[in-house]
Amino acid sequence: MTMARTLAQALTLEWIGTYGQPAKPGKLKIIVNFYPPNKRRYDVDNLVGRCKAYQDGIFQALGWDDKDIVTATYNRGDAYPPDGWVDFMICEVRE
Repeated sequence: MTMARTLAQALTLEWIGTYGQPAKPGKLKIIVNFYPPNKRRYDVDNLVGRCKAYQDGIFQALGWDDKDIVTATYNRGDAYPPDGWVDFMICEVRE
C-alpha cells in the first residue's frame, strides 16, 4: 500500500471516529478541488492521476467501492504553498 493511500485511509478513519460511519449510498458523485503547491500550471488530468491513491484510501476506509462513482468534477484552485491541498467531497447521486 502506498504512503498516500495509507495516509488517506488513516485520516478517513479519524473522521469516521469523530463523525460516525456514513450510510453506504448507491451511486456517487465525487468533487475534487486541487490547490497546487505553487503557481506552476498543472494539467487537471495529471492532478487526478496523482491523487488516485488518496481516493483509494478514502474508499477503503469507508468500505465503499469507487466503482459506484458515476460522475466526477475536478477543479484547480489557487496555489496553496508550501505543500498544496486537495479537498475530496463525496455525495450520493439522487435520482
